[in-house]
Amino acid sequence: MKILISGVSGVGKTSLCERIVEIAEEKGWKCGGVLCPVAGEGSTAIDLSTGEKEEMATTDSKAEGIPVGNYIINENGISLGKKAIRNAIENGSGIIFIDEIGPLERTGKGLFPEAERAMATEKDVIIVIRKKMLEEFTGKFPGIGFRTFTINRENRDQLAEKIMGELNAA
Repeated sequence: MKILISGVSGVGKTSLCERIVEIAEEKGWKCGGVLCPVAGEGSTAIDLSTGEKEEMATTDSKAEGIPVGNYIINENGISLGKKAIRNAIENGSGIIFIDEIGPLERTGKGLFPEAERAMATEKDVIIVIRKKMLEEFTGKFPGIGFRTFTINRENRDQLAEKIMGELNAA
């Protein structure tokens, strides 16, 4: 199953994924890929298999990296994310997490190449994606029937169990 999680900034998309990982691992599922929780004025990429961390994005305009909107994207964070996704594809993870697909991926950069590889597998894939990117992203994969969940303040506490229920039923 290919799942997209979307919602406004700050609503808890990454926190939802962290909860799904927790539930899945309690049930014996192996999770891999990358999550990027907020850290200070940016985010940190975390490899779910190894726990390795790298800064992914910062609002510090003096930082080195790729400028995207209000952020500077750290190339070491991208490298860690790509490696985490590749390892999840190759090393038997039952669920691959990709956090997140945003403006950088629109041009085929960032995590997009690995997201494309993950889409070609039979594995369950959960992708955090910006709402304004949904149509464009799904259009790049016409043969895939994505299941999209929009997280909001009203449903965010129940959504992890709902998503796991659907994965169990698939």
